[in-house]
Amino acid sequence: MRKQDRPAGARTARAGLVALALLALGACGEQDQAGTVPVHPWLTAPPPADEAAVELPGWLVHPLAPARRAEAVAELADEPYVQVSPGTASHYVDREVGVPAEMRPFLIRAVAPAGAQAELAVVQSRNGLWVRVRAPATGALEAAPVVVLVDPTPRDIFVTLE
Repeated sequence: MRKQDRPAGARTARAGLVALALLALGACGEQDQAGTVPVHPWLTAPPPADEAAVELPGWLVHPLAPARRAEAVAELADEPYVQVSPGTASHYVDREVGVPAEMRPFLIRAVAPAGAQAELAVVQSRNGLWVRVRAPATGALEAAPVVVLVDPTPRDIFVTLE
């Protein structure tokens, strides 16, 4: 059946489906309608403040080597964190990671603004780990996993952008 031979209702229904698909694709984008607040599927708000929470020192938080980022993102596709061996932790950061006997290395989700500098802090509480990224709230976000040395095993991972 040629396009001009189709009933008007079929053309309207098809146009409606195309419009709905475009709207859905727009909702999956990197920014909201106003274009001011970046979004990313890994962003998750933490629970209410925990008075026992502590910010981990920098020597326990290891950013990944850029060449390893895609591999780590694939590893975290279905889980917010994965316990890894010390050798795998070193592989992800492209240098030797010294893991104290009482700690274990975890690959965890984090985000970063594309092409911009960000300040990363990881807070440990009884609820899990909170990866807090401080950066300008404009532009697209990208997955930027990190290796963290902690004990005990985190229950949850929370990722925010401030």
